[in-house]
Amino acid sequence: MSINVYSRSTLQDSQDRLLNQRIELHMNHATLMHVLSTLSVDHRVPIGFEGSAADQNEPKLVLESSNDSLKKILDSIVKQEPLYR
Repeated sequence: MSINVYSRSTLQDSQDRLLNQRIELHMNHATLMHVLSTLSVDHRVPIGFEGSAADQNEPKLVLESSNDSLKKILDSIVKQEPLYR
């Protein structure tokens, strides 16, 4: 049996790599669920989500990324979905 111990810097490096990965994503009039599902399935981004009861799940998100970082894409999502700021 082996036990892995991760330091805070190792976890931070992993998070930085995830947020800095480059993604191509083109979605128009998409729901938040569709965008998050696409990031999770197509781009292998781990997603944890707790929805708001006030969310109407309307197809309103527009994301155009040819080579943007995941962080930039997530920032764009929360700008368009103020319930999740």
